[in-house]
Amino acid sequence: MSGAVTGRSRAKEAALFFVISLLFFVSITAFDPFVASYAASLGIPAAMIGTVVGVTGLASVFARLPLGIASGFVARRKPFIQAGFVLTIVCWTAAWLAPGPATLFIGKLSNGLAGAVWVIYTVMFASYFAARDGAKAMALISTATPLGSLAGSTIGGLVIHAGGYSAGFAVAVVAALLALTLTVFLREEETRPGGPAYDR
Repeated sequence: MSGAVTGRSRAKEAALFFVISLLFFVSITAFDPFVASYAASLGIPAAMIGTVVGVTGLASVFARLPLGIASGFVARRKPFIQAGFVLTIVCWTAAWLAPGPATLFIGKLSNGLAGAVWVIYTVMFASYFAARDGAKAMALISTATPLGSLAGSTIGGLVIHAGGYSAGFAVAVVAALLALTLTVFLREEETRPGGPAYDR
């Protein structure tokens, strides 16, 4: 579904987008609290565990600016959000089906790349509000971080307790699949292509 978002539909789009944002955090935090203990159970050295845990933040830092510039240049945001979910689905499915050090590293790397898209989320969410309500929009979307993270960690913990570590990967995959499906019904404001000119 495409087209400009106008009038009363903005509230519905914002509500749908907020749910997608919650699922986003569920997908990238479901396994986070258990990474170190799982990696230790695989026999990964302590120094390497630090690398696995830290790769998420490193990938997010380096990917955030290029993604923000690219989304502004093409004047589209939804495709980048969808790409983040696809990446999560592919990488954590690999970790789910073939658990091991390599797939765990790839899964954590995908979390960082997907997490870099969060800046685009905040911009797109604000577009559903009038300019004068920008602060309200930021206050609302900022609550998705703790709520989604808490839900992800809790659900992930319960699933892992019941089905083992690898079952926790399913939480990330299912949450990302559900969110990706919901994005099909999400519309975004039309903006002029090309965006601002970026210098060095």
